[in-house]
Amino acid sequence: MNNKGSIIFIILLICLFISSCSTDLKEQNSELNDQISELKNENGELIRKIAELENKNKDLSEEKELHKIEKRKFGEHTELLENKIYRLSMNESSISRKLNSQHQYLNSLSKEDYFNSNYIIIPVYTANIDTYKRETEYYIIIPKKILLEEKLKVMADILTKSFANLPIEVMRIDNKEGKLIAVINLKENSESNATWNTLYFQGSCGGTVISTTLIETFLQRDYEGEWIDGVKFLYHGGDVQFEHVADLEKINYR
Repeated sequence: MNNKGSIIFIILLICLFISSCSTDLKEQNSELNDQISELKNENGELIRKIAELENKNKDLSEEKELHKIEKRKFGEHTELLENKIYRLSMNESSISRKLNSQHQYLNSLSKEDYFNSNYIIIPVYTANIDTYKRETEYYIIIPKKILLEEKLKVMADILTKSFANLPIEVMRIDNKEGKLIAVINLKENSESNATWNTLYFQGSCGGTVISTTLIETFLQRDYEGEWIDGVKFLYHGGDVQFEHVADLEKINYR
């Protein structure tokens, strides 16, 4: 009996232990389910926040793209304004320059020299600021009997005065395969804040006007006397390498 009672007691203990363990497992399982539920809720919140951030990032990207477009439009508008300002300044100074030049040269020309044809009348060209076509800006008078290179130097000196005293130097006349090519050097004035780039090479309008003035005035396509066949421009002895005056980089022929 004692042995039988001991066995029953042991069985009861085992049952109580199993029951206790089962209860603990159920409690732990419930806690784990609660934690999983919380993690699911946190995960859902994180997904929602990620979606919000993605939407904000999309909005920022679109806003950035709009800023780029606005910046490009602003740059285009600024260039248009710069061209308009340049046109206005050119119109304002053009009349004064024409009158001063004509007055100076007509006064220096005697009637005897004029009627004896000791001088030639040479046009200084510019470009129409609306059509960019060549047009005469004013005339200069050059002694007829001086050498061709000296004629070019007279023109260069006059143009220098027209362009903020920025030196225009006739370096030489090359003979290139039977063609006379004048080499003209554009220089900066060390005593002035004015520069070729800031005053004349800025913007498509400014670049076109200065290129037309220099090329067409030195070529004198309509002059029928002895003249050069082409012109090559340099900047301080090297190639002219500015964005809006590409035509000055090459040899231009009549």
